[in-house]
Amino acid sequence: MALSRFHPAFHVLLWLQVALAFVEPPTNVTLHCHNMQAFVKWTYGQYSPELRFKVVVYSYNDPPVERWVDPPHLEAELSFLGVSDNDYFLQVIAEIGQNKSKPVPEHGITFSYFKDSPAQQKCSLDLPEVNVTAQPDAIISFRFLHPWLEYQHKLPIIKKLKHRSRTTYDKPPPEFKYDVVINNQAPHEFTCEKKVCEESLPVNATLAEHCLTITGELKHMTVETSKPYCTLSFTEPIPPNTVLYVVPCVAAFIAAAGFVAVMLYRKNTRPSTSLPDTIKKITSKAQKSNTLGTERVLISVPEVEPTTPTPLLSTETEEFSSAFTSSTDGDLRLPVRVIVEDEDVCNRMEEGQPNNESSAYMEGLGLEEDDLANSNGASSGYEKREALSVALGPDDRAEGYRG
Repeated sequence: MALSRFHPAFHVLLWLQVALAFVEPPTNVTLHCHNMQAFVKWTYGQYSPELRFKVVVYSYNDPPVERWVDPPHLEAELSFLGVSDNDYFLQVIAEIGQNKSKPVPEHGITFSYFKDSPAQQKCSLDLPEVNVTAQPDAIISFRFLHPWLEYQHKLPIIKKLKHRSRTTYDKPPPEFKYDVVINNQAPHEFTCEKKVCEESLPVNATLAEHCLTITGELKHMTVETSKPYCTLSFTEPIPPNTVLYVVPCVAAFIAAAGFVAVMLYRKNTRPSTSLPDTIKKITSKAQKSNTLGTERVLISVPEVEPTTPTPLLSTETEEFSSAFTSSTDGDLRLPVRVIVEDEDVCNRMEEGQPNNESSAYMEGLGLEEDDLANSNGASSGYEKREALSVALGPDDRAEGYRG
């Protein structure tokens, strides 16, 4: 940079550097400028009474500007210098009373917002947030706010004009030229003069993600994205009706699988699962029925002593009656008893009969109707008694006579 281009006061400052310095100079002087905001910082050793710092900024077209800073502050705001077509030269000086330190840095810091400036440090602007959306047929669309609407109120000249004329402040945004690079491929050039800039570009459909960066120029200032903006490839949305059918089916399948898993788990951990109460009652009744059918029923018949020397029933008949096994399952037999209404009548009848007739009766002769018929109507010494029939069971009967 040709030093002769700066204001004549700049040469006076260079001459002062030759003079002896009695004050310690600042150290680590750095400049930060971005998005129309600029400030300078530095460090200092030992503070002294009456210590002050002076920041001097020179430009090509304007007289130098001074900013005073008192300790312990060690920085100065320079945002008022945001003019794109100008370059700046900056130095910091420490002063104690009439004594001054040498200006630092020795060769100063040159900076500018002008993108083609030869200055040591160039300031830039961040592009507003970019919205990227994937479209069908391998196309992505992007849109963002015109950067002039984001930064115009920060320019010093605009700050002066908006107080004088509202129409100047509300004019359409200036032309913004920019290049778009997608996935490190060849750039695509666009121009925007609207409040919202939006365009569409074809992309490689085989890629799963598409990222773009934008670099442009606004009033000779560099505008660029602070990070890549990405979007995934376009996928066909699921129709709402499909979702209504798929979600319940999936939920039902999960519920059924869970139920089967629980049943298998219970079967493995509890092999002897108890039966329901209803089945238990039916099973117990069936077992009782089978038990009654196999039991041996004993019917006891009380012995009746005969009044005559010869018993009416033989010993074999008594044994057969006293121990009887049921021939039919589940049937109970009641005891058989011979009821004697009047024993005296029987005794008198025995005493009034001849011996030969008594012995024939005792031997069981002449008891049946067939025998009486065969006797050709001959009467016997015994009167005929009515036969008794007793049911011992189904299809099982016994006959006898009263004593």
